[in-house]
Amino acid sequence: MLFILIIYVLLLIRLSIGDQCPSSDYCTCSSDLTIIKCTDHQLTNEILFNINNQLPESTILLNLSSNSLTTIEFLSNLNHLQILDLSYNKIHYIPTDFLSKFPHLTTLYLQNNSLKTIPKTFKKYTNINIDLLNNPFYCTCQSKWFQTHNQLKNIICQNNKPFDENDFCRIKNFLEIYPQQAQMIYENEPFILNCSSNSKHYWTLNDKIYPSTIASSLYSAIIIDHLQIKHSGIWTCHNFNSNRSISLTVLQTSSNHFCPSIRMNTSKGYFHWPRTLINNKIEKKCPFGSAAWLRNSNEYARAWYMCSSSGDWMNLDVSQCAFQSNISRIFDRLSLTETNLLLRIIKYLSKIDKNNLELFDIILLIDLIDEQQVKYKNQDRIMLIYHLTDFILQIKHNFMHFREYRMALTRLRLIIERLLDFTDQPWLYIGKELTAMTMQAPLSLTSCVIPDRSLLTIICEPDDHHQHQSPLMTIQFPSSLNKTNQNSFYYIIFYRQSTLFASDNMQNNDLNPAIYIRPVSRYSSYPIKLTFYGQANQASIGIWYLNQTSWQIKSSICKINEQNNNLISTDCVLFNNNSLSLTYLDDINNQKNLFFNTKYSQLTIYVSSILATICFFISIIFYICFYKIYQIPRRFFHCLINYWLNLGILISLFAFGIQQNQHPFLCEFISICLHFLCLTTILWLTLLSFSIWRKLYLISTDKDYHEKSAVMMVDYDDVSLPIMKLKSKPVIQFYLIAYGLAFIICGANVITSREPHLTNKM
Repeated sequence: MLFILIIYVLLLIRLSIGDQCPSSDYCTCSSDLTIIKCTDHQLTNEILFNINNQLPESTILLNLSSNSLTTIEFLSNLNHLQILDLSYNKIHYIPTDFLSKFPHLTTLYLQNNSLKTIPKTFKKYTNINIDLLNNPFYCTCQSKWFQTHNQLKNIICQNNKPFDENDFCRIKNFLEIYPQQAQMIYENEPFILNCSSNSKHYWTLNDKIYPSTIASSLYSAIIIDHLQIKHSGIWTCHNFNSNRSISLTVLQTSSNHFCPSIRMNTSKGYFHWPRTLINNKIEKKCPFGSAAWLRNSNEYARAWYMCSSSGDWMNLDVSQCAFQSNISRIFDRLSLTETNLLLRIIKYLSKIDKNNLELFDIILLIDLIDEQQVKYKNQDRIMLIYHLTDFILQIKHNFMHFREYRMALTRLRLIIERLLDFTDQPWLYIGKELTAMTMQAPLSLTSCVIPDRSLLTIICEPDDHHQHQSPLMTIQFPSSLNKTNQNSFYYIIFYRQSTLFASDNMQNNDLNPAIYIRPVSRYSSYPIKLTFYGQANQASIGIWYLNQTSWQIKSSICKINEQNNNLISTDCVLFNNNSLSLTYLDDINNQKNLFFNTKYSQLTIYVSSILATICFFISIIFYICFYKIYQIPRRFFHCLINYWLNLGILISLFAFGIQQNQHPFLCEFISICLHFLCLTTILWLTLLSFSIWRKLYLISTDKDYHEKSAVMMVDYDDVSLPIMKLKSKPVIQFYLIAYGLAFIICGANVITSREPHLTNKM
């Protein structure tokens, strides 16, 4: 007896603590929680979504009749449910897996709803009594399986008559042709005509019999690999008492008034748009049915694409189409009710595996956040957007090679940075992939540490005496020099990985921790010190300004002050309301795009330098090929060639070697080369000018001209004319003067002062 009493008490405790009756505003329950009645309470989808988790598992009979439900996909799995009453609602759709949620269901009432069809999965549940009276079913030949189900034989179809295969299946005089619309196609394009019939049939072109490529008793096809003008006309498929025709116009390929054939994979499905004449609008059937907003409409879901007068595709419209992903379709249905949309999305995402989200699911989720951001400008609701952002960053799929994904991430980053303006003081969000806060730094020295832990946190202390193990980053705010100043106020977001800073040249090793910081006080400048931990010597700080689209190494406001195998530290000076984002780049040798970044304003310099260099080398080659025409002394030749050569190299090196570079030794070498080439060019020009002046002086004064003439006679030709030859004089002294003197000057300058040739690491 005592044992039975204990069992009874435990059962009462379980019933009082475990299962509970839903809100009394909507439902009434029996004492043993087996009968739940929620009838005639104007229940909507949203209310059912909210009370869904309150339904006790012990429910045997659930009555939801006489309400305003349009879908039942949110109904919980009830393992003991036997009777479910959904009659007198507005339900128009039943999920395919609906009956599998209730393994012991025996009776289902669905009469007086808006059902036009039911899933084929109902076919295998022959032991369930299903009432489907007074539903506007739309019967087709595909509905033949109704006759195999004992409970569905009496379904009333359109025109108020029961299903009859003879009425809804084309078994009499069946004849179909595809394509069904007139076609305009260019020469040499492939073309296929199909005809299906339940009797013997044949093809004609302009009333002349045309043989089929593929033929059978019920099907035939004409396959033309390369269309010709002669294929234009009326194509007709005939059977014994009917026919179907289409018009085909073959255009010459010399015409260019068309849009090319394209194929695209969108979030709404895969589409193939054929080659089309300009100013034509093409429509396609939606691959996955109607969008959520169109589901209650009788309109047939279509997609459109317009071929403009310029021969370009434009104005793609797939708004009527359903998403190809199941998750995106759920998002679409949730968006029909905008009340607390983001909260509803968070509840749904908490029940699924985040790695099941595909590319288009993430982009749609970011689009919904973007649409809802204007409604979330208070502290509690902003948390929802940050929570969803943190959820997106936890998805580890590599979609960075998709431009649409990178653009969506950029929009998301700008949204969460902009929402900081609407946060109260103080404010803090802690997540796994990002943490954000508004901070008021005191006048004394303040150090903030981000430890390496599962939940990112920012620990700020008035000094840096306390050590935190395994830090990812520290932010140090130095004390103010002017003690009368008020405290500085900052917006700060820390990212575990810089995924949201997406750019076209993004590398996998770029996904390092990143910090966003913006001062919003009234003072002009704010010095801070940022330190990233666990880095190598070849790393460098990357700067992301507000209006830029990639990480930049050049910076006038941040300088590296310490760097070793354990950390890299930089000092930055921020200005009022001027945002700044920083990260570190692991291997700067692979970041070539950051070092050589040509600006359009420098285009004239580069083009003119290249043209000048080309002219120099052309003149050199021209002289080498026709040197006999120019009777100049040998030392003139050497001076001229060396002057050209040094000047050409100098111009090229100046045009392409002065860009900022992260290698200090390369910068030093370039600067020394520029110094050396400038000296040699000037010296060779001086020697050439001196030689020309000396020769002209001797000719004009006639002083020992014949003895010192650079031309001498060596022989006579066949007609007794003298053969002249330039005298050879040593030119080694010119090389010693030009290159030797320049080498001595540059070497002395490097030895005495090496600093001018060095550049800052930034």
